[in-house]
Amino acid sequence: MELPSPLPKSYFKKFSEQPVKIKPYDKKYEKIVKDALRDLNKELTKIKVKAMPIGATALKISGKGDLDFGVYISEEKWDDTLKVLINYFKSIKTLNSKGFAKFSKFYGGCELEVVVRRGKSASRDKKLISYLKSHPKTLKEYEDLKNKFSFSEREYAIQKNNFLRSIIAKI
Repeated sequence: MELPSPLPKSYFKKFSEQPVKIKPYDKKYEKIVKDALRDLNKELTKIKVKAMPIGATALKISGKGDLDFGVYISEEKWDDTLKVLINYFKSIKTLNSKGFAKFSKFYGGCELEVVVRRGKSASRDKKLISYLKSHPKTLKEYEDLKNKFSFSEREYAIQKNNFLRSIIAKI
């Protein structure tokens, strides 16, 4: 699978040196994820788009305790999807011209984050999630890495990025 362009070192400077609070996977998140997904997809159904759980909760591993969802769309659905999600979230956290947008709000006492990807980025992300779900040894390595580098948000982000890029290169 084609690797995305590497992130410049300057990208990681936005992350602090503060520790990342990693929480063990907790089954209680499953109900919150189910409810959040239902509500999110109720909005997205209007434009025939669906969200899917991604991240640590979907992978059932330790993480930051937030709820992550991906919305993977075609180029044609980009504008309509952003309109629906801006109305639902009341703002947009990140938007770039390469086909990536991020939204967030609190839901059920947890931070809910939704990333929207289009094109190659969407395809790559879906394959990565699928690969991790079907390769328990690699998934365990990923979880261990997250715990090992949780002493710094910046190092955590760098190491996660490096690990996930190495997995993408294998797929």
